[in-house]
Amino acid sequence: MRYIKSILLGLFLGLLFLIVAAVSITLIYEQEVSQYVVEEINQGLNVKIDVEEINFSLLRKFPNASLEFKSVTAFSSSLLNKTILGYRTDTLFFAKRLFLEFNIFDLLSADYKIKNIHFDQGKINIFIDQYGNENYRFWKSDNETSESQIVLELN
Repeated sequence: MRYIKSILLGLFLGLLFLIVAAVSITLIYEQEVSQYVVEEINQGLNVKIDVEEINFSLLRKFPNASLEFKSVTAFSSSLLNKTILGYRTDTLFFAKRLFLEFNIFDLLSADYKIKNIHFDQGKINIFIDQYGNENYRFWKSDNETSESQIVLELN
């Protein structure tokens, strides 16, 4: 019985240490990671995106670190006709929350690789007008972007 109590106490203290470490790292790196990722993403965008709030967390999408964007609206390319068959084409997507997930150890080494993108309560509108202009090309091509430090590793 004594061994079980000491094992449970050790597990509890270990879990408590991990949670305190995660919260501490979040508080230390939140501003730096958020600012850097947003600046890098903005360099690669072709379209305007509005975001209400940005939060960084190590616990929300554990075991990955995540950057949470609240109330995200991405607008369509300006080349696209504003209406197609009566539909307004000004918005590419809206999401109540959008998460960019990173490996925790990659963040500590400043190697920013987006592992996963998660939409929560969102809507995507994909359009192609009669001239072949599409609204879903929101990211600049490789020859249009500067040397970005963020890598998309999506499957």
